[in-house]
Amino acid sequence: MILGDELILNGDFETTDNWTLGGGWSISNEQAHSDSSVGEIKQLAAFVDGVEHLLAFTASGGFVGGLNLLLGDLTPNITITTSGLYSIPITAGQDTSFLEFLVENAGDFLGYIDGVSLKQVLAQDLVVGTDTYVTIPEADTYFIARYGYESWALLDESSKQQALASAFTQMNAMCSWFTAPIAPYPQGFKDAQCEIAFAITATGSTSTDGGDPLTELKAGSVTLKFEAGSSDNPLISDLTSQLLAEYGLCSSGGGTSIIPMELT
Repeated sequence: MILGDELILNGDFETTDNWTLGGGWSISNEQAHSDSSVGEIKQLAAFVDGVEHLLAFTASGGFVGGLNLLLGDLTPNITITTSGLYSIPITAGQDTSFLEFLVENAGDFLGYIDGVSLKQVLAQDLVVGTDTYVTIPEADTYFIARYGYESWALLDESSKQQALASAFTQMNAMCSWFTAPIAPYPQGFKDAQCEIAFAITATGSTSTDGGDPLTELKAGSVTLKFEAGSSDNPLISDLTSQLLAEYGLCSSGGGTSIIPMELT
């Protein structure tokens, strides 16, 4: 799934900052500890009411009634009853902006929580045939074999999903297929989508307008220099056109060839 920015501060409990501690809760050794008294630990969080978020954390200790979770006052309680690493989709309630871990009855939970993270779910995982022709693992494999594509490896999974989804949309908008694509999708299709995705990440745009061609890309200490041609469509390179030639006609005038010529 595609996730938004981190909404929790000091989720690793390096300090006591940002958290409000109720009865029985304390923070030490990069963990929040409950002594099983009735009470809560909570933090103001800028979540969006009625929208799904992903809550992640680790819980460990002794459970009787369990540890309750709330994200906004109207969210139904979620109760944790065993130790483990949790990643929970949770829809935010209303009336408050607190993320809260609550021991509702004395003796319900004696233990620790740590590694708390809360992010808005912006989109679900890509669906092959609906959102993409190529999966992220397939794209990763493609880029590993392509000289000079280190910058792809620097992207997080959400950014990769966004790039592939945008490439899928652009690919279908810019190309007229001889026959409608059906699964299993040919490797040329997948490789071409990877090339367009990389062009989107390299240019920082999904625009098909012309403009100055891309000639250089910097990723940390690495500088990639490209062979650049003239084109009114920078997302469709010569290589992409060749990959798709047997499947359809794509608008291209040569394109910026996203083929690294020099790595410094």
